[in-house]
Amino acid sequence: MAVTDKKTKQTRRVNGQEEKIEKQKRWISREDGKQEDKMAAQDVKKEGINGLSDRIREQRKKMGITQGEMARRIGGGIRTVNDYERGTRQPSYAKLLALATLFNVSTDYLLGVKKEF
Repeated sequence: MAVTDKKTKQTRRVNGQEEKIEKQKRWISREDGKQEDKMAAQDVKKEGINGLSDRIREQRKKMGITQGEMARRIGGGIRTVNDYERGTRQPSYAKLLALATLFNVSTDYLLGVKKEF
């Protein structure tokens, strides 16, 4: 399977003004010759980063705190924390460091690079 990234430029009207938008699309060529057009964010949503969402949820429950409390401690919103745990959103580098500090684990552990804290 070959994977190539392609940027497309589009325009849209917002409040009577045109904005240029760049979207990055990922083209996946399958062996059968078919191509699928998928947004890169959808790939992250399906695959995740080696179980990051599961590790975040596991560590939060191990600490015995709610999503709201976790959001407050890392400086984010409840919806964002919920998205992290569902795997529909990936934390920024700063939030990943905040999560690792909160849980007292390494970022490598959260990302699935290491099996131990």
